[in-house]
Amino acid sequence: MPQRFARMTRRIVGTRHATRASALVIAIAVAACTGSAAPRSGSAAATGPVATVAAAAPSTGAAPSPAPTSSPPPAATAAAASQKLPSQTNTAWGRIWDAIPGSFPRYPGSSDGTPLTAASATFDVPADVATVSSWMDSGLEAIGYRTTASGPGEDGSMTLDSVGPGSGCKARTTVAKTGGTTTMTILLGAACPFS
Repeated sequence: MPQRFARMTRRIVGTRHATRASALVIAIAVAACTGSAAPRSGSAAATGPVATVAAAAPSTGAAPSPAPTSSPPPAATAAAASQKLPSQTNTAWGRIWDAIPGSFPRYPGSSDGTPLTAASATFDVPADVATVSSWMDSGLEAIGYRTTASGPGEDGSMTLDSVGPGSGCKARTTVAKTGGTTTMTILLGAACPFS
């Protein structure tokens, strides 16, 4: 008889724990459906369905589960991400970003130049065309672009046509002497990742 009583007691205790766990799951589900939330640490006591059900449920001795956190809906996340990206422009070469990401190579000592046409970036650089072109070729290779150089043109300019990571990603860098200044103009295709 004592063995049978011990088995029954275990079943009853196990049932009580299952009932408590079910009550907790129901309380969380009700809170999620009604928009109620558990109190934040350091805030006043909870009110509403969560507080009522939690107060009514006896303690199991186990630590309470953390309250579910809300996250913005995917559409809001996508909208926020698109707000951080620069605009794009259609050019004869193709659609380009209107800026370059911070990870894109920029010749040391260069300064923002005045664009003569639509470009992702225009820089005045403190070196000759050959030096800047060679440096840029190496810099693009370091971030995963394959580059083909053409030139020098009749005006002494060099053009670097590059294919980057991602489907359809391309860039064109033109380095030319304009007056007494070496100018580097970058077209970064809109298909390239902006990071």
